[in-house]
This record gives sequence, C-alpha cells and structure tokens, in this order.
Amino acid sequence: VRMTFQRTYEGMLTTPVSVDDIAIGELLWAVPRAIIYGGIFLVMMVLFGLIPPAAALLALPIVVLCGAMFAALGQAFTAYVKNIEMYSWYYTMFLTPLFLFSGIFFPIEERFPPWAVKLAWLTPLYHAAGLMRAVAAGRFFLPDGVSLAYCVALAALLGAIALRKLRGRLLN
Repeated sequence: VRMTFQRTYEGMLTTPVSVDDIAIGELLWAVPRAIIYGGIFLVMMVLFGLIPPAAALLALPIVVLCGAMFAALGQAFTAYVKNIEMYSWYYTMFLTPLFLFSGIFFPIEERFPPWAVKLAWLTPLYHAAGLMRAVAAGRFFLPDGVSLAYCVALAALLGAIALRKLRGRLLN
C-alpha cells in the first residue's frame, strides 16, 4: 500500500533518503512492533503464572529475532508482488498453512505423519514456536540451537533479498 497506492516510498526518494534507508527502516520498524505485541503476550503469561518472569526476559530477544525474520519475509514478498491482489495468495497459500503446520496450536509430531513433520521443519514459524516453547519451558537443547540458527539465517537471507529486489523496483 505504501509503495503503490500511497506512493510513500516515491515521496521519500525525492529526499536524500536512499532505497536502502527505506528498506532498512521498514525492517527496523518491525522490531519495536514485535516487542510491543510479543511483550504484551509475555506480560500476560507472567501475570497468569504460565512462565516465570526470568523466562519472559529470556524470550524477549527471541521475539525481536522472530519479528525481524517475519518482517524480512513480508518485505521480500512485497518486493516481488506486482499488485495488491497477490496478497491473497500470500495469506491463503503461505500464512494459513504456516499456522496449521507450525506447532503453535498443537504438537504436530503427535498429529501428523512423518513427511508432514519434515515439511513443517522447513517453515519459519515452526522454528519460532519451538524457540519460544523452549524458553518458556526452561530448556534449551541442540535442536533449539538449530532453530535459532535457522531464524537468524533466514532473517539475514530474506533481508538481503528484499533489499536487492526493492532497489531494482523502486529505482525503476
């Protein structure tokens, strides 16, 4: 919307702001939003006695990382989308299955066949949910380290892809 309909980015480019500044600013703006939303959930979990306050503090960096990862994912998709109607594909074909196969609502290892669990392992929300569950449970094992590396690598990769694609799209 800001790129096509409001032409906000176009207006920004008439100032000394570069495309990289816009893209990085968008990614950085997602971090405080993630802290606000995730922080509210963490506070509520502490108030209801679901996790100890120390676990909530340890979870905050994971909230930041996951917010940055999903911001990069959204920005990369936005960089490739040609029209607003394509977002229905993003929600229908990507986000909805992502929620169903992530293990957020129920443990997928107990409910799905092994091939579906392997497919779920490839998705970013599976790793984000696993990291949050590990911190909330007070444990951290090697698979959680793999999930942490996955989230960091995916955030960096998608951020770089979004930057590169937005440069070409906004400068043309």
